[in-house]
Amino acid sequence: FSTRASLRWSARNAVGFDALTPTLAKHVESRLGRDCVTILPVAAPTGVPGSIDPAVRAELPGEPFALYTGHVHPAREDDFRIGLEAVAEVRRRGHPLSFVHAGGLSARREPAQMVADAGLEPDHVRFLGYLPFAGVPALLRAAAVLVQPDRGSELNRLCLPSKLQAYLASGTPTVTFAVGSGKLLEDRVEVLKTHSPGPAELADRVEEVLASPDLEATLREGGPAAARRLFDTERNTRAMIEHYRTVAEPGTSAQ
Repeated sequence: FSTRASLRWSARNAVGFDALTPTLAKHVESRLGRDCVTILPVAAPTGVPGSIDPAVRAELPGEPFALYTGHVHPAREDDFRIGLEAVAEVRRRGHPLSFVHAGGLSARREPAQMVADAGLEPDHVRFLGYLPFAGVPALLRAAAVLVQPDRGSELNRLCLPSKLQAYLASGTPTVTFAVGSGKLLEDRVEVLKTHSPGPAELADRVEEVLASPDLEATLREGGPAAARRLFDTERNTRAMIEHYRTVAEPGTSAQ
């Protein structure tokens, strides 16, 4: 949403800059000609571990499922379709696996058409719609695998998907992209990474989780450890406060 004018204004007037990933920090520096530090976000509060709402549980498939959360808008539609296609490929390889989506959907195509295009039967896909966050952690733990597909976009290279914090903390094996935020994570210990866009490699990684109890156990330990390592609330909050205390001029109140 930035414009050349807003970027020029920011470069002249902001006391300092921070970004959610090292890749994004370098991008900001190249665009603005100003230093930008990396300050990771804090973990979303998950509260006391609860259970899945009975109405939501009734909608879940009776077989293992891959879960994708978050609003699917046009910029994320291709990622979403890759997830559907990867699950269809895993099914063709003989693994019973459904696709579940929790979140809003305002994509350009109708959900039923995207399911058909991916080669999935309607019975193998569930659209749960928006769910209050308090009920999401239990749903994450119920999934066989959590997926963050990648179509090779600039958005994925620069962003840190907000879902990633809760994905890792849940302990459910997570498959995410290797670019951008993926560089913060250890492959095959904390997550499984995809290095190419499209559904084929994503299907390979999901199949690995389903076929290897040892790998699944490693990821169930590594994901929460990564969440603690990267998204510690006290440490990351302190880093942001200290950064802006350092860059703000005397008498300036940095927000």
